[in-house]
Amino acid sequence: MVFCLLLTPKKPNIVLMLIDDMGWRDTGFTGSDLYRTPNIDRISAAGARFSRAYSAHPVCSPTRAALLTGKNPVRLGITDWIPGDRPDDRVLNTPEIEDHLSLSENTLAKALKKEGYRTYHIGKWHLGGKGYLPTDQGFDVNIGGSHVGQPGSYFAPFGKDVTPMPADVKAGEFLTDRLTDEAIKLVDRTSNKPFFLYFAQYAVHTPIQAKQYDIDAFTDPAKKSKIHKNAKYAGLISNLDHNVGRLIRHLEATGKMADTVFLFTSDNGGLLPITNNSPLRAGKGFPYEGGVRVPAFAYWPGHIAPGQIIPERVITMDFSATVLDAGGSRAKILDGSSFLRALTGGGFRQTRPFVWHYPQYHTSGNTPCSAMIDGDWKVVHHYEDQQNELYNLKQDPNETTNLANLDPVRTEKLWKKLKSLLDSMGAKYPTRHA
Repeated sequence: MVFCLLLTPKKPNIVLMLIDDMGWRDTGFTGSDLYRTPNIDRISAAGARFSRAYSAHPVCSPTRAALLTGKNPVRLGITDWIPGDRPDDRVLNTPEIEDHLSLSENTLAKALKKEGYRTYHIGKWHLGGKGYLPTDQGFDVNIGGSHVGQPGSYFAPFGKDVTPMPADVKAGEFLTDRLTDEAIKLVDRTSNKPFFLYFAQYAVHTPIQAKQYDIDAFTDPAKKSKIHKNAKYAGLISNLDHNVGRLIRHLEATGKMADTVFLFTSDNGGLLPITNNSPLRAGKGFPYEGGVRVPAFAYWPGHIAPGQIIPERVITMDFSATVLDAGGSRAKILDGSSFLRALTGGGFRQTRPFVWHYPQYHTSGNTPCSAMIDGDWKVVHHYEDQQNELYNLKQDPNETTNLANLDPVRTEKLWKKLKSLLDSMGAKYPTRHA
C-alpha cells in the first residue's frame, strides 16, 4: 500500500516528543531486558522505527537548540549544557558558550505560527531564562519550561524553578503525570487550528525517582537482568511509558490521531552508570555511539505504514526539517533534511556527514573533543593530546577497534574534513593555558 499526504488536505497536528537522557537501549523495542515500555513498543511498531537515530550533541541544551532551529549547535554557540562548567584545573581552557538561544533564530514555533498553527511548549526548556523563554521564541503557551535543566524532585512542589506550572498543583503529584495532564488539556481545547506540541519531558533525567509501586515492580527483576539493573530508573521509565500511552490513547479516542504526526526521540545517550547502553560504547557526555545514539520513531496512522524500519542515519536536525515539512513551512533548515517522504512511502538517503563538537569537559570523564560520521567511517579527535581515533561503523558499530594507526591516510583526511566543517560553522576551540 502506498501512503500519500494528499489523504489529508488540511495541515496535520504535530507532536514532537523529546525525552531527556533516554539511552538507545532504554526501551523494550531496542532490547532492554528490564525496562518495560509496552506503550512505546506498540506505538513504534504501528509506525516507523529508526535503527540509526542520533542526537545533535552528547548533552542536552545543544541538542534542544538544534531541534528548535535545525542548526548544528556549533552555529548557535551552544556546545554545552547551559550555563555549562568551565573548571580552571584542567589541561585546557574551554570556550565560553551562549547562555540562551538567540531571539533572532527562526524556531520551529515561529515558522509554524506563520502557517496557522497554535504552538505549545510543555516540559523542559533549558535554553535561557527571563526574556528567552518559550513564549519569547514563538510558543503561545509554556507549561513547565524555564532555565533549569532538571527538577529538584519529580514529586510536587518539584523543588526547583520548574515554572510556570498551574496553580492547582498538589503536593506529591508526579511531574511526568501532571505534564501529560496539561498536554491533554491543550489538545482538547484546540479545534479551529492545527497545533504544534513540543513536549519535552523532564524524565528520565536525574534525580532518579519513581513512585514506590513502580519501583517495587522492578526490584526482583532487576536482580536477574543482565543488562539493566536499576529498579528505580526502570520505574521512572515505566511511568514515562504510561504517560506516552495516555497521550496517544487520548488522541486516538478523540479522533485526532489520524490528523496528527507524532515524532519521538531523545536529546542524548543514556547516562552511565544509571543505565547501560551496551553493546554501544560509553554514554551521555561522550561522542561515541552510546553518547549520541537514541531511540526514535514516528507514528501517523493512515499515512505511515506500520512496521517500517528506517535504516538511514537521521539526526536531531532532520526531525526539525520533518516538522516543518509536515506543517507546510518552507523555512530553511541548514543542517537537516526532511524524512517525511520516507515515512509516507517515498525514499530518503542521508549523504551529509554528521558532526559533533564538544570543546568542553563533562562530569562523565570525557575531555574536549569533536567527532564526525561520514559514510561508514567515524573519526574522533581529542584536543588534549591532538590524537585521532578511526572506526568503521559498518563492521564495528560498537567502536571496539581503533583503526587510526592502521589507516593513517584515511584518518588524517577525515580529520581535515571535520576541522574544515567546524571552521565553516564558526567553531570555537579549547586552548592551552598561558
